[in-house]
Amino acid sequence: MDLKDIQGRLKQLSEEQEIPAIQNDKKNKSLTQKIIKEDRKDRLLLMIGIISIVSVVIYYAILSYRCIHFGRDRSELLFYGFASAGFLSALPLLIHKYRKIGRFDYAEDTVAFLKKAEKRFRFLCEEFMYLIPFFVLFDVAICCVVIYKMDFWGLSVFIRILIVQALMIPYYALPALIAYLHWKKKRRPILQEIQELRKQFVDDPVPES
Repeated sequence: MDLKDIQGRLKQLSEEQEIPAIQNDKKNKSLTQKIIKEDRKDRLLLMIGIISIVSVVIYYAILSYRCIHFGRDRSELLFYGFASAGFLSALPLLIHKYRKIGRFDYAEDTVAFLKKAEKRFRFLCEEFMYLIPFFVLFDVAICCVVIYKMDFWGLSVFIRILIVQALMIPYYALPALIAYLHWKKKRRPILQEIQELRKQFVDDPVPES
């Protein structure tokens, strides 16, 4: 094998190594654009949620004042109070997520970028544990109305509360199901792309979605 053959072989090997790198770069750019698109949608929804919560709390505050001023049934006042507390408990999480998405660095090192993106695109994030107070307080608000305003055929308070909990299951389950179906259709494919690309950059196993 002469010098030209060696040089030709080295050039061929160099091109073979560059092709996967170029492909990975294209995949990364395409994936980044998808993430940016989803993040813009998320920020819009979060902003709508923040404005809605503030509006509802102000509205409930006005209704609470009317209840106090006109001496209405205390069940209404309790409902407005607990419901407002529930909404306000969710507000810090929405603001945090809105700011977090806004600060996300899309030009960060590829491995770090993919790791953070994968964590954000999972269906259940640990951040959503902070929504538990909202569900608890809103449930208490509903129970206050049931205890003081609804007789339920003369049943005891305990039985009435149990009936409310049974009726509230669809209220909690339906939004969760809708959120899961949306994630499965829109966000899970992006998560799978993130995991696939991560496998090409890191050696540690990536859990399946």
